[in-house]
Amino acid sequence: MTGQKPTPPQGRSARSPGQFGAAAWMDVFWRVKDEITRDRVMIVAGGVTFYAVLSLVPMLTAFVAVFGLFADTSNVAALVGGLEGAVPQEALTLLSGQLDSLVAIDPSTLSIASIGALAVAFWTANGGVKGLIEAMNIAYDEREARSFLMLNLWSMALTLGAMLMVATLIAAAAILPVLTRLLPGDGLLDMILLYGRWPVMAVVLVVALSVLYRFGPSRREAKWRWITPGSIFGALGLMLASVAFAVYTANFASYNETYGSLGTIVAVMVWLWIGSIVVIIGAEINAELEHQTAQDTTIGKDRPMGRRGAAMADKAAPRRP
Repeated sequence: MTGQKPTPPQGRSARSPGQFGAAAWMDVFWRVKDEITRDRVMIVAGGVTFYAVLSLVPMLTAFVAVFGLFADTSNVAALVGGLEGAVPQEALTLLSGQLDSLVAIDPSTLSIASIGALAVAFWTANGGVKGLIEAMNIAYDEREARSFLMLNLWSMALTLGAMLMVATLIAAAAILPVLTRLLPGDGLLDMILLYGRWPVMAVVLVVALSVLYRFGPSRREAKWRWITPGSIFGALGLMLASVAFAVYTANFASYNETYGSLGTIVAVMVWLWIGSIVVIIGAEINAELEHQTAQDTTIGKDRPMGRRGAAMADKAAPRRP
């Protein structure tokens, strides 16, 4: 009928993602697909990967130094075996080789070097986190408005949290399989310990990504319920992508044949790049979920559109034709 107002998008009155119907989720899906290209997610993920690779060796040095304060460093390389199946074989090879070299160094030298290694690792990892923060701003259509001091304080806090997360994930992925060989028990206990690392890793990743998605963008923080879907996607996506890439490199591709001695480094970079893409897509999902509703998705009392301090919350997306 001529003169009739256009139908508003599905889910305009939703106060949580769980209230969206199938049509609303399809709207979100197609916009996320478009935003992946528009926001150049692949290129942004490459910058994050660069800093992640830079921080890898210093972080290993710091890890061995700290590990040596509590246990014999000769046992640290054995932990890498517990990561088999969860990460690509090339990553295991790189980690094992670097750890073997570090274990051969005098422990007192490592203790002294740990301070410098931690500082270098923190600086390089902080650069990667700043790249992630910029990626969050891009996903949420925001411009960085925090002061230099506040931005660096936030990035350092997130960097410290990320380093703690990595340590926890290593412990979950590596120590639990070791326990299956040390603790007496039947096959059921071994199975619980072996596969128990996956839910632990999933929970840690969901929490870490939720913190990143809430505090990374330069905007008024979103309510947790508008962050959870992207966090779950990111956590499951990271785990599935890591296992899938490990299977792919083990059975279908050999980076060493193509890149020679650089094959291991290239494989690790591709692995980290894929993980970065998954994390950024999780942010895109959360952003478009907020964009789908007209209700206030930010913390505090409800505010009208235009006064919420968040680009995606201050406007509702039009319905797709």
